[in-house]
Amino acid sequence: MLLAGGWIYTGGAWRLVIAAEELPGSVAGLVQYGALGIVAGLGLWFIWRAYRRECERVDRLEADNKAQAAAIQDKVIPALLSATRAVEESTELMRDQQRLARWERDSTRGREGG
Repeated sequence: MLLAGGWIYTGGAWRLVIAAEELPGSVAGLVQYGALGIVAGLGLWFIWRAYRRECERVDRLEADNKAQAAAIQDKVIPALLSATRAVEESTELMRDQQRLARWERDSTRGREGG
């Protein structure tokens, strides 16, 4: 026998009955299954919490990665510029040495032949 307010009398005990129409979407479907619905609801809640926790972890790791990449760029780019300058200077010195060696070779040939 169903009374107003959602209470039902079943052979000596009063029990509260929740009408499925009063509950939002997916919860209404789970209420129909009683204890299994509660376990499924808790499982979904734990899954959602684990998902959110992993999303937050990934966001934190991405921020750390960006910060480390910026720090590396701040240190590496100046080092690469100075290394480039050093290679340019050594290339110029090698050219000068080659010119000097060629000039000495040509000048000794001129003295020997002349």
